[in-house]
Amino acid sequence: LRLWETGVPDAMSVRRRAMPMLPALAGFVFCAPFAAGDTAAIAAPGNPHEAARRLGDAGTCPAAGCDGGCSCPAQNLDLTSVNMVPRLRVQGDTFSHIEERRLAGLDIAIYHFRQPGRLSELRLPFKVLPMRNVDLTDLRVLEVPSAQALDSWFPGYAWSVLVCERCGGR
Repeated sequence: LRLWETGVPDAMSVRRRAMPMLPALAGFVFCAPFAAGDTAAIAAPGNPHEAARRLGDAGTCPAAGCDGGCSCPAQNLDLTSVNMVPRLRVQGDTFSHIEERRLAGLDIAIYHFRQPGRLSELRLPFKVLPMRNVDLTDLRVLEVPSAQALDSWFPGYAWSVLVCERCGGR
């Protein structure tokens, strides 16, 4: 997922100031507990809804994992203070809550949402970890129509989809 600040709320005047955002995809972010109040790691394992579709009849992943052992450079998160984004306003009808994490002294806000029914009848849950930059190696941008792109989880930003060209686009 890539978000950019529109500068104005209407689709005809969208000014794209790229601001990649990574839904540490799926629950979208996996957090490993560490000590009281701290998190040992935050990872972007991929879209959990895709992983569920790849499960075998037994309901388990193959030995190589549901992603086939493949990973995308964008999944290597640069969790530094210069790469984190300050708190953002959220879209009220899709927002669930913010999950607060602390990693190596850095406060990290993970936003929990549900897809709005106007964009997907499945209304699947997902998480977003806003970041200023992600590794764009092997990523392809899939633009969405302006009306949908401006219907953003973060008002004042528009979105498009990033797909890793590795692993068959998973």
